[in-house]
Amino acid sequence: MFQVAASVPILRGLVILPLAISFYLATQYSPRKSSFVGFVFGFLLFAPQLYWFYNIFEYFAFALWAIFAIWIALWFYAVAVLYTLKSLSLKQRQLLGCFCVAIIWFGVEYLRSEYFYLRFSWLTTGYIVGPQPLSPFVGVYGWSFLLMFGAAIAVKFKTKVVLPILTIISVGLLAPWMDFSSIEVSNDDAPLIIGIQYEFEDELVIRHGLDAALKQYPEVDLIVLSEYAFHLPPLWMPQWCDENDVHVMAGTVTLTDDIKRYFNSAIVWGPNGDLIFNQAKSQPVQFVESCIPANKQNVWESPWGKIGVGICFDSSYRRVMDTLVEQGAELIVIPAMDPVYWGAYEHELDARVCPIRAAEYGVPFVRVCSSGISQSIQAGGREVSTVPMPGQGEFLISRLNMKSG
Repeated sequence: MFQVAASVPILRGLVILPLAISFYLATQYSPRKSSFVGFVFGFLLFAPQLYWFYNIFEYFAFALWAIFAIWIALWFYAVAVLYTLKSLSLKQRQLLGCFCVAIIWFGVEYLRSEYFYLRFSWLTTGYIVGPQPLSPFVGVYGWSFLLMFGAAIAVKFKTKVVLPILTIISVGLLAPWMDFSSIEVSNDDAPLIIGIQYEFEDELVIRHGLDAALKQYPEVDLIVLSEYAFHLPPLWMPQWCDENDVHVMAGTVTLTDDIKRYFNSAIVWGPNGDLIFNQAKSQPVQFVESCIPANKQNVWESPWGKIGVGICFDSSYRRVMDTLVEQGAELIVIPAMDPVYWGAYEHELDARVCPIRAAEYGVPFVRVCSSGISQSIQAGGREVSTVPMPGQGEFLISRLNMKSG
């Protein structure tokens, strides 16, 4: 049921069933045995969805899958301990027990997603649920509490009646057809943003792509290239921006003062060729990137309003995105890179993140990926346009109304 809920958007409400089953199992065994059952349960949850880890890490992927499973084992253990403490009498005080296990589930998902060194926020309960009209009020982690609370109640109060009813309600209310938002008409002052997909491409090819975008859309305000579009800031870019009177944002490497370390950065050149903004990545990918994280986050005071910039993995974390929204970001641009060899399913999973963030914050997002899936997402989480994988050299056209979140 978890695999179906995670893979088929129309059935994502089925996620309540594995939550209910996990709660039932956790209360049937001693804490030690429950943790073992939880480990197996967790491994079978995450490994099939993250099979593409093997493309990146090879046999080390088994260790990463096991780490995810350990978090589930910890929750199983905690629930089993709660239900063996006679002082709490949770077997009699059933509503309190449901509340406690939901709080612990919420805490486990939040800690392993936002604070743990190997943090990874995908496949939480709220991630499976996706963008919803309630997202601004519940948040991605609020779904963890609500659905586990409902699942626990169904297990403890007439399972054969309550659980089917809650499952039907969840499937109905959480399905994509519950998104009633319509595509907005762009305001006259909304910037025209063009994203171009290139993965480890030669600078000459990228320059021809910039020329082609400008020729096809001469009214363009900002051209965005992906994360790591350039190895180092190209020397010809200032002159190109000056000659064509356009802003360009591109992912590149910027060196520290001692030239021994580097930042994974997104930099912006203005129409006169000056470098006017630089934001480093806050959350490098563990075991993949050797760059150092950003010292701080700032928003770009652009001619159209405040624009926040997060680089690829940054968008997966509320603690990173919160900072930009708190500073008044009215649009968030995400230069990203998912290499083709990571697999199509990884690209699809990653493409679910920004719509969730746009729904939570009420801020539009533009995500420009190296090889898809690039997205233009209006405030509220509705995708306006996309560019598929691999889509080398293809244009993402975005004109979104900027809004504070």
